[in-house]
Amino acid sequence: FRDADVWAVGDIGVQRGLEIALGRCSARTMRRVAAAFAPYRSFLALYMWRLLDGAPARSGRADSRRPV
Repeated sequence: FRDADVWAVGDIGVQRGLEIALGRCSARTMRRVAAAFAPYRSFLALYMWRLLDGAPARSGRADSRRPV
């Protein structure tokens, strides 16, 4: 990485990764969590994206996890 301290709160991959790790959280909470990783927040973002590789697909429907 050219800059190891980039944290994009608006990045959907970062948001979904944090949702997997911590549950839903606000942009303010996302910034507080990321502050603990400064000056290496880019690597935290990379780990958040990698969490998505193993995450189930999201359909947007509340009942999508129910077996048929």
